[in-house]
Amino acid sequence: MLANLKIGLRDLVLGSLRWPLWTSLAWRDIRRRYKGTVIGPFWLSLSTGVFLLAFALVYGNLFKQDMRTYLPFLAAGFLPWTMFSAIAGEGCTAFVEQRNAITNWQFPYSIFVYQVVCRNLIVFFHNLLILLIVNLIYVPSPSWNMLWAPVGLVLLSLNGLWICLLCATVCARFRDVQPMIMSFLQIIMFVTPIFWVPDMLGKHRGVFVDANVIYHLISIVRDPLLGQAPSALSLAVSSAGAILGMTVALIFFGRYRRRMPFWM
Repeated sequence: MLANLKIGLRDLVLGSLRWPLWTSLAWRDIRRRYKGTVIGPFWLSLSTGVFLLAFALVYGNLFKQDMRTYLPFLAAGFLPWTMFSAIAGEGCTAFVEQRNAITNWQFPYSIFVYQVVCRNLIVFFHNLLILLIVNLIYVPSPSWNMLWAPVGLVLLSLNGLWICLLCATVCARFRDVQPMIMSFLQIIMFVTPIFWVPDMLGKHRGVFVDANVIYHLISIVRDPLLGQAPSALSLAVSSAGAILGMTVALIFFGRYRRRMPFWM
């Protein structure tokens, strides 16, 4: 087990040192995705903004929510959720899509995991324009608590990194796992307080909120973006998840790394 951890950790460290490569690959993916368009990746921001506005108008009335608080809550929660779910979903094919490179060259495979995380971080920062517009309208003044946002984003990225690595390794061997993960993400999206406020559950809050790890990952980014300090519980759960999850993912990846070319 310790040997597998060392193999996985070595690959992860060597991959991080290749940051000029995976950052350029991430930017290339963004440019290729929106090649020939006028506003480029901001099309995604525009479509996300229209979705959030339409959702807030309809479900804000259904849930009897004040638009001045519900729309910022919705926007600040949906952006980190979009990033997290995209990392998990795209992580399933991180190694499979690079089968030619994996089978022909020797290099850290974690480069492709960093590429997925970096690509979705770029999209996240593009989408922050939506929240900026919402905050200018509904949030009266900035707060020092917003300085917690980079901390929360780092923790969210670290958790996304090990989830991406684990999903990429498992799906390289078992391709049927990807649709299972995508279905799981759809379920999680609706049982996690992203579109609805946690206080709406009342006495059932403990099951779907306090015991929901995804909720804490979203909260450590959402709360600072709304000018609130993240709770100690959310920070503790997210930090513990990053440490334990990364350890498990590195052991699993380290054990099967040598077999990866034969699975492609």
